[in-house]
Amino acid sequence: MLLAHTPITDLGVGHLSGLHRLRMLVLDSCHVTNAGLASLAGLTGLVHLDLSDTAVTSSGLVHVARMTNLTHLNLFSTGVSDVGAGYVTALVRLTTLNLDSRLITDDSLACLTALHALLEL
Repeated sequence: MLLAHTPITDLGVGHLSGLHRLRMLVLDSCHVTNAGLASLAGLTGLVHLDLSDTAVTSSGLVHVARMTNLTHLNLFSTGVSDVGAGYVTALVRLTTLNLDSRLITDDSLACLTALHALLEL
């Protein structure tokens, strides 16, 4: 589902919580926060999630960490820091991860070595 650059908010994202067969969700530049991610945590069938340029922070990744089938995760230009990178390590199937953020430091790289399937960082 491609919803990039739309005025979708946490309220709208909440309506997607029953789409358990959904495999791809692109929320690039939408008005989504950590609260919206909480309503998506049950979408464990997702393999591709794009949260770039949203208000998501590290604490929101607690919910993303439950999406253990993710292979692609885009967190470009979010509020994710080293703490959030720690939550990402639960996603052992990740092959592509974009953590392009000014809040990521050397500490994040140390914990990401646990992602053995990772091909692109």
